Amino acid sequence: MATPVRERQQLEFLMRHLAILMPVLMAGLSVATAQPLSVAVEEGLASNPALAADTARLEAAREAIVQARAQGLPNVEIMGSSTYSEGSFDPGDEAEAAIASVFSSPMGDGGMDEMGPDLADSFGPGDGRVSNQAQIAVTQPIFTGFQILNGIREAQASVEAASARLDCVRQGYAYQIADAYLRVVSAEAEIRAVEKSVQSLMQAHRATEVSFEAGQSTRTDVALAQSRLAAVRAQLAGAQADAIAARQAFAVVGGDGIQNFVLPETGAAVPASVDEAMSIAVREHPELAAAALDRDAAQAAVKGARGSRAPKVQLRGAYSYAEGQFFEGDRSSNASIAAEVQVPLFEGGAISSRIRQARAEDRAARFAETDTLRRVTADIQTAMAGYQASLRAAEAASARLEAAELAWRGVQLEREVGQRSVLDVLRVEEDLLAAQVGDVNAKAQVIRASWQVAFATGTLAAE
Repeated sequence: MATPVRERQQLEFLMRHLAILMPVLMAGLSVATAQPLSVAVEEGLASNPALAADTARLEAAREAIVQARAQGLPNVEIMGSSTYSEGSFDPGDEAEAAIASVFSSPMGDGGMDEMGPDLADSFGPGDGRVSNQAQIAVTQPIFTGFQILNGIREAQASVEAASARLDCVRQGYAYQIADAYLRVVSAEAEIRAVEKSVQSLMQAHRATEVSFEAGQSTRTDVALAQSRLAAVRAQLAGAQADAIAARQAFAVVGGDGIQNFVLPETGAAVPASVDEAMSIAVREHPELAAAALDRDAAQAAVKGARGSRAPKVQLRGAYSYAEGQFFEGDRSSNASIAAEVQVPLFEGGAISSRIRQARAEDRAARFAETDTLRRVTADIQTAMAGYQASLRAAEAASARLEAAELAWRGVQLEREVGQRSVLDVLRVEEDLLAAQVGDVNAKAQVIRASWQVAFATGTLAAE
């Protein structure tokens, strides 16, 4: 029986290696159809509803510039009215006498009726009269204490700050998508590694049973192999659950358009030093730009508030036309142009209060700019340190994987010639599995850390 057992063990040894190579080949096929991280980020940003809402809010905020500019343009108004009136009018004896003297027509016993039918009907009872009025007025501000100019500057700075913050929000979403993508990569890599371990342990378990039947192993060896196989199967179930959760987390931020995930070969560009990273951030970080623009807007608001105390000058021109105001069929028209000057004398302290409020907001904007610079500096230093640490961890994980693979191949050969026990094989198998998972996680962490650096410097983009 020794010869058939030996041949069966050799066959199982080949099957173990084939079982290890098959997932690698399948992974290679999946990489060919995988959707890279850059595509995932681009599609995720395009379909992100929260980012779309922020973009719409920015579009709404841009209208503030148009509204501020409109304050300095002519204001044209057209007004019209049509009134129907019905009733009677009795001017009294004295008024009749005055009217009679004006029209040089003595009144007799008939009173108002002797003035003539048209005039008498106008004052007396009738079927009703319609009067129409129309007016067009043009108002042009000439001087407002530079409030309009400063209002435009404030609106422009505020909108540019909102645009910069939207860019920062977009970069934040891009990093969230990348982080979720890499978590899926790590989870699925763990599944592949555990599946390989399951296949290998199944072969080891069968080989142990055959060896036990041949009297070359003990029941303890069989139990150990069976126990380890059950543990790895449980680990596989947990890894599959983690992968499902990772995919669902990615769908929240990146949508469900990405199906195949692959570990990127390279990450984002990383500056050579912290000083270089800070120089880049000062030039390009949208949060720093937004803070500076907030300060500009606050300064413009202070100037605008001070302008409330200045006199205001405006031109006003109007043309009006009316008919049927006093008598049936009468008409009148009027054209006017005027220069109006308004000088505020007392407004209950409202102007002084607005000036104090604007100054306080200006101070707040300056402090906020300093705080933003401090936070960006801390984020850059943390991100750069994390990136350097991830590089060292990746090097260590790669060395560990290389050593674990070498140890696994050696212990398999030594097990074949009887120099290693089943327990030795199981220990090496467990270490190889941990090394494989750790290597993928370490590589994913390097990519993640590089994106974190780009986000900290404000240069993260989907490309």
